[in-house]
Amino acid sequence: MRFDAKYFIDRCHDAGFTITRMGNRVHYTTNGKPIAGAALFVDAVRKHKRQLIKHLPERTGPKQLDLFEQD
Repeated sequence: MRFDAKYFIDRCHDAGFTITRMGNRVHYTTNGKPIAGAALFVDAVRKHKRQLIKHLPERTGPKQLDLFEQD
C-alpha cells in the first residue's frame, strides 16, 4: 500500500495532531492533549518526512522573542 501524505495529514488533524512545516523540519504538537496511538503518528511522520514536507503549510505562529535581546 502506498503512503498518501495528504490523507495522512487529514487523519492527523482529525486525531488531534497539528502538523506544520518550519523550513525543512516537521513540527507537530498535540496542544497538551493525550492522544491514543501517538507513537504511531510520530513514527510515520519520521519515516515519511520528505513526502509530508511538500504538502504541509508553513508555520505562521508568532516566534518567541528574547526579552533581553537588544538591537
